[in-house]
Parts: sequence; structure tokens; C-alpha cells
Amino acid sequence: MIFHGLPPELLSHVFELAVEDSDAAKVGDVVCSLSLVDKRFSEIMEPFRFRSLTVMSPVRLKELMDALDNYPSRRGYVRELHFQDFRFVYI
Repeated sequence: MIFHGLPPELLSHVFELAVEDSDAAKVGDVVCSLSLVDKRFSEIMEPFRFRSLTVMSPVRLKELMDALDNYPSRRGYVRELHFQDFRFVYI
């Protein structure tokens, strides 16, 4: 495959263009598909996985916080954080 000979910086730029050119509803599919090609692509796609996040429940918020605590470098990847309309239930 022609992409395998390209340096990671150039691949990252190509992947960024692919993500930006995608319909908002399909961005996750593009990121997932490119991440599954091989280990190198997966590593290059890492920043894109956390770029725009939507939290849909308190449980998912906790999971996100745990993921960011376990891998602090991922915090810098987050550019957008959206919250679905949900209510916190305190017990």
C-alpha cells in the first residue's frame, strides 16, 4: 500500500483531512476504520479518537474520566466535549 512508505507526520496530515472532510456523523467510523488497518495507523490515529467526544450518561462520564486519568497524554487530544441531556442522580 502506498501509504505505508509515508512518514507518520504526513500520514497524520492526510488522516486529518479525511476526518475533517467526513460528515460529522461518520467521523467515528473513519477514525475506527483507519485505526484498524495496522498498528502504525492505530498509533497515528490516537489523537483523533479523543478529538470530539459526546458524553451520553453519568456512567460514560465516569468512564471518560477514568480513561483520561489512566492515560494523561490523551487529555491534550480533546478539542470538543459535548454533553447529552442527562440528569445526575445522587444516591
